[in-house]
Amino acid sequence: MDYSDDFLKMLKLLIGYEGSISNDKEDPGGFTFYGISRKRNPDWVGWKYISKGDLKTARKLVPLFYYDRYYKKLSLDKYEDILSFENKYLIFDTGVNIGILRAKKFFQMTLNTLDLYGEPLKVDGIIGKKSLRKLFKVYNFYSGKYGTKSFYDRFQKIYLGYRIRYYLNLISERPVLKKYIYGWLNRAYSLLSLSV
Repeated sequence: MDYSDDFLKMLKLLIGYEGSISNDKEDPGGFTFYGISRKRNPDWVGWKYISKGDLKTARKLVPLFYYDRYYKKLSLDKYEDILSFENKYLIFDTGVNIGILRAKKFFQMTLNTLDLYGEPLKVDGIIGKKSLRKLFKVYNFYSGKYGTKSFYDRFQKIYLGYRIRYYLNLISERPVLKKYIYGWLNRAYSLLSLSV
């Protein structure tokens, strides 16, 4: 399969964060292979190769997994000309790290925050015509008034704020996860200075 350059760059960055194999008993994701959680993705075809010890074949299946289950489901191809690579990667990384629905809701919440005077979107995680219209509206406003880079920067910081708030709420609800907060925050803050 031919993947876009953006997707291949995203995958390379993601694997840098996720690593290869992890089996932390306290991690809610459990056993992971290149960030793919066996607990959350028991139907992934790669597990049958891993159980046979064929890690090379399983590794070849990783790009298709992330493309089908995250890149496409997050509709990142719809934003080609509007969001920066860094903005799209933030959405992708969030989807992988804390779930597709949350990533989509943070997207809508970010647009609502950026739109100073408009009717807010219903934050339901459905990225349809209304969400895309709102994206065009705020993009045109900030790009026209302050420049495109200003829009990208504002989007990145506001979206990231919602992600960090999620982590802080999570450790308040589940204190056993406190040991991960420093790593989660490092990963999140590193996305502010992301450059490819």
